[in-house]
Amino acid sequence: MATHPVLVKGGFLYQLDKKGEVEKIKHEQAELVDFSLNHNIVSGTSVIGSKGCKDCHSKNSPFFLRKVLVDPYDEKGKPVYIETWERLGMDREKLDRLLSLQ
Repeated sequence: MATHPVLVKGGFLYQLDKKGEVEKIKHEQAELVDFSLNHNIVSGTSVIGSKGCKDCHSKNSPFFLRKVLVDPYDEKGKPVYIETWERLGMDREKLDRLLSLQ
């Protein structure tokens, strides 16, 4: 049985403080788990990159422009998504350069 239950969601840990109020704390263990991203492409016809650089480095990139769920619901009950390029900490200028590589 948990003696001090918490909710971990959207990069924050929520718990009751000593007054019984909900306390919202930014916590490293509540962050998304990042996986290593690199150009070590595995073989196969259905993997992104199997058809060449344009699989990711194109105007409508299914990799850099895909939505990533960062919080299943916000204060209004709506899911929160960001695009992969934002998650990777890129700015719009770097994204534009990456998408124009051909």
